[in-house]
Amino acid sequence: MASQMPAWVRELDFFGDPSVNNDPYPLYDRLRKQCPVAHSDASRGYWLISRYGDVHSIFTDAARFSNQYGDPNGVRSDLGPSLLIESDHPEHWAFRQLAAPSFTPKKTKEFEPLARTTARRLLDSIADRRQCEFLQDFAIPFPAAVTLPMMGVHPEKAQELVNLAWDEEQRHHAAITDPGQRLQVMRRTRARQVECFRQIFEERERTGGLGDDLISTMVAAKIDGKRRMTEREMLNLVLVIYNAALHTTTNTLMNMVWFLSQHPAHRDRLVQQPSQIGRAVEELMRYESIVAQLRVALEDVEIGGQTIKRGDKVLLLCGSAGRDPEQFENPDQVDFDRRSTRHLLFGAGPHRCLGSHLARMELGVALEEIHRSIPTYRIRPGTEPLRFTGHERGTEELRLVLD
Repeated sequence: MASQMPAWVRELDFFGDPSVNNDPYPLYDRLRKQCPVAHSDASRGYWLISRYGDVHSIFTDAARFSNQYGDPNGVRSDLGPSLLIESDHPEHWAFRQLAAPSFTPKKTKEFEPLARTTARRLLDSIADRRQCEFLQDFAIPFPAAVTLPMMGVHPEKAQELVNLAWDEEQRHHAAITDPGQRLQVMRRTRARQVECFRQIFEERERTGGLGDDLISTMVAAKIDGKRRMTEREMLNLVLVIYNAALHTTTNTLMNMVWFLSQHPAHRDRLVQQPSQIGRAVEELMRYESIVAQLRVALEDVEIGGQTIKRGDKVLLLCGSAGRDPEQFENPDQVDFDRRSTRHLLFGAGPHRCLGSHLARMELGVALEEIHRSIPTYRIRPGTEPLRFTGHERGTEELRLVLD
């Protein structure tokens, strides 16, 4: 029972503890060993699920665990719950099916040449300077240059949306531990994002020229073949895809390069054996499965010897699942020859990440071109990468030099 949890678990603040923010893996190890289904009293209370099997089980159990949760860290969009992330069947399925054609493997493949051209352009500039701040110089502009055209954003609006996704406040948003402050930051930026996309939708309605991109699809679509989407629904759907596609890929790429910049043997192997990059992408996503996802119990459920009550919130620690020794041998070691890398970075079950094909393509292209163009990168002496943990784990700043 939650009341019988040890004091260190009850007092645990996953979103506010500075030690967790910088490096959550000692906590994950302790949770898996001592209290794999743990209840924290912070932020009105929630369970932390740390073992791979339990995390996967909850992801795939949509009958007993709902996505219609309230964020225990107090952050809520003015547009209401996300139509893709915070909804259940049949509403979730209707909107997912509408967006899915924009993210198929075939559609993703069409944008691979753009991804490669963009990566080479950005890396040529870094190679000329022999140094960079990797977030600003590559990890932000690279996925944005691919994702926004896929969504149907015209070039004149693209840079504005990149700036809104990664302005000064948003760059440090994930590391803000105070819920009220985080909410204020999100609302200020979200209002500007909403207005920008509202203008895009109005222009698309007025000019026509509908194509097969996401925005055109939403303007023309009918939900369940019956009615057109409302403006609020279009804004809700496009904003979650836009923010997830830009931030998640950027954070994953930052974590990968952070690791490789400190492990030259792994880096050099990708330089010498580019055919291994696909496996490296999967292994590095296992090593840091960056997302922590929420669910709420629809009925009393027993997991790991604990009874999760109807209405209780659960936080699924994908980063901990990726380091579970019951699932992965030597999980704290990066092994590009690992036979199984069935990580949960993209989740599992009916809410599995819609953009996983796009993310894999972008990450693969990025690592291929990085290790072709700037193979001798390393962390600039005297600098320390800034890292954070929350709903996502990432790296806020990474200064590199080329030997």
